[in-house]
Amino acid sequence: MINSQPARLSICAIICTRNEYPYLKYLLPYIQRQDIDVVIVDHGSTDQTIDYVQSKWNCPVIGLFKMPFEGSFSLSRQLQLKWKIQNLLQHHWVVHHDADEIMQHRNGRSLREAIEEADREGYNVINFDEFVFLPKPNQDLEGRNYLREAKRYYYFATEPLRLQRVFKRSISTDNPKYNGHKIFDENSRIYPKNHTLRHYIGLSYQHLVDKYMHRNFDAEDIEKGWHRNRLNIDRKNLRLPNKHPYLQSLKNSSEILKRDTPTKLHFWEWVGE
Repeated sequence: MINSQPARLSICAIICTRNEYPYLKYLLPYIQRQDIDVVIVDHGSTDQTIDYVQSKWNCPVIGLFKMPFEGSFSLSRQLQLKWKIQNLLQHHWVVHHDADEIMQHRNGRSLREAIEEADREGYNVINFDEFVFLPKPNQDLEGRNYLREAKRYYYFATEPLRLQRVFKRSISTDNPKYNGHKIFDENSRIYPKNHTLRHYIGLSYQHLVDKYMHRNFDAEDIEKGWHRNRLNIDRKNLRLPNKHPYLQSLKNSSEILKRDTPTKLHFWEWVGE
């Protein structure tokens, strides 16, 4: 008897972490349910991140790389290590994932379904639209299922084809050169519809303060012009808005996200708009 069923498409997400346990305990099971492998690059976590990652060994974590923390956030070094890792993989597709994100099909179906659809139709790059989720001003989602409970969001859209974060491993990518967002290859075929990236940027006001107020960006990154919209963050502009024309709200977590009120600014930049 001949098995006519093709082998399932293999997919690996590479995730950089630094004290991301509140996200990982919901993100990794979400990815695991899709039969997507994960490689973790840890940037000197001091919380429960490493213990939790090791508890998920082989299901879905297949690799753990440690990058020492030298006092500053270095996206350049992270991307260089990610580049080396993706060249060691044997998977069909690679996902450049952040711990505070969920990536999925634009119709609410899974990331795997989005990738399988693109692969089936002969495409090798997938672009995403970014939807930034915010807690309410006095809401604390740390330790809670933020995937279900976070309902407020805005559509952050600064330029077309900005987040080419999923690609077939067989194409030649220069991902580190373009801050991990864009792929330039003469053989790239970008899927014609953008899929959905949910960015859970903070789980409470205090979490946002802890995450961004004490973050020093590496000089190499700054010289490249990266992180510009995060350099002037302070406690005042991190205050979560109660209402705003850009803010929309879901009735339930599975509702399709709206793209009709795009903004080029993050919420901490709205104050002086």
